[in-house]
Amino acid sequence: NFSQYDASTNLNIGKLTPRNWGLQLPLFVGYSESVSNPQYNPYDLDVQYADQLKAAQDKDQRDSLKEIAQDFTSISSVNLTNVRVLGNPDKPQTNLQPWSVQNFDLSYAYNKQHKRNPLLESDDLTSQRLGLGYAYNIRSKPIEPFKTVIKSRSKWLSPIKDFNLNLLPSNFTFRTELNRILNETQVRNIDGSPYEIPTTYYKDFTWMRSYVLRWELTRSLSFDYNATNQSRIDEPYGLLDTREKRDTLWDRLGSFGRNTMFTQGFNASYTVPLQKLPATDWTNLRFTYGATYTWTGASRLAYDLGNTIGNTQTKQVNGELNFVQLYNKQRWLRAVNQPKAVNLKNKPPEAKPRSARARFNKDLIIINEDTLNVKDFTD
Repeated sequence: NFSQYDASTNLNIGKLTPRNWGLQLPLFVGYSESVSNPQYNPYDLDVQYADQLKAAQDKDQRDSLKEIAQDFTSISSVNLTNVRVLGNPDKPQTNLQPWSVQNFDLSYAYNKQHKRNPLLESDDLTSQRLGLGYAYNIRSKPIEPFKTVIKSRSKWLSPIKDFNLNLLPSNFTFRTELNRILNETQVRNIDGSPYEIPTTYYKDFTWMRSYVLRWELTRSLSFDYNATNQSRIDEPYGLLDTREKRDTLWDRLGSFGRNTMFTQGFNASYTVPLQKLPATDWTNLRFTYGATYTWTGASRLAYDLGNTIGNTQTKQVNGELNFVQLYNKQRWLRAVNQPKAVNLKNKPPEAKPRSARARFNKDLIIINEDTLNVKDFTD
């Protein structure tokens, strides 16, 4: 037979803290378990499992039989997602400092899966993920040096008068994430031999760091830069059950791990201020430039092959011509483009509907290739 159950809950622990903290702390806790009982003893298929349980002498013997015969799986989970301090909601802060705690967020996830069956004494898979994020939006007023110097309202001077410069970036974002997976497998010794099967381990410990910077140098010129670094923490084999292994792990964490991949990208866009000039305000011209760079480290099994690098570059020009706006500059063309308004007050009365006995015919007469006359008559 087979049985399964699971339980989970979502809690907002931040509601238990003072309101002026503005703490956002969502907590998820979950547990699930499934048990499959065989019909026969997996090591003696001539004996039914239920009969052997009844023949057990005591509870310890029954538990031992369940331990080796059942297919058991359990999963435990604890998650903290996007933990933040938002501050007093009654007094929101508009100008945050770079070091303000409101700019940070924290996430943590823990998941453990345990299995056992007639072939596996234990199979434990543990995964942990820790993430820290930082985002800061800089609100700065651009410098417009000629706005007060040039008093003329001429549109021909608009490109100079509206010249602006922003000395600070618009926003900066940083994210780091540690992801560790540990799998410990112990195969069951089913033949009763005296030797002990060694435990096998699988480890995967990675560290990701990403950066994003956006700078709107002027209203028409902007830059974007993003970079991502992926590194690997080479842990000692086996459990960290000695001081030497733990010290080795901390030393490799302190050196930010062994870099395995690095990517970065740069984008720039510039809009030519043609719309500020009367002669070209019906056009739009935009230049964009993009470049990427990728570095991939060589495998530890094939250092002789070396690392791999790659880069791309794109250049693009987008133009737009608004002929409707151009035609509207001329009085006669503007009159043609603008439809005449319908005066409902002077609208002629609608004709009365014809009798139901009347029959309406249309005689189409083609005069030439460009004219089509319709002749209506009633009989």
